[in-house]
Amino acid sequence: MSNVVNLSDWRREKDSKRAREMNVKDDMRSSLDNNLVKERYKINELSEDERFRRIQERIKRINTLMRELEANNK
Repeated sequence: MSNVVNLSDWRREKDSKRAREMNVKDDMRSSLDNNLVKERYKINELSEDERFRRIQERIKRINTLMRELEANNK
């Protein structure tokens, strides 16, 4: 004997599987769009001056840490 398949249940399951696959594809596509990522994670674009200032601060911090390491190794 063969099993009887309810076509409406089969279609519903197939449609839900397709919908899940499409959601994954949409999420992957949106993760490649920089503007959507910035909007989702609320990332603000920094001005060049801000970026330059932050880089200078990091350089100063790294130099300070390097001096401390050199002082501790002597």
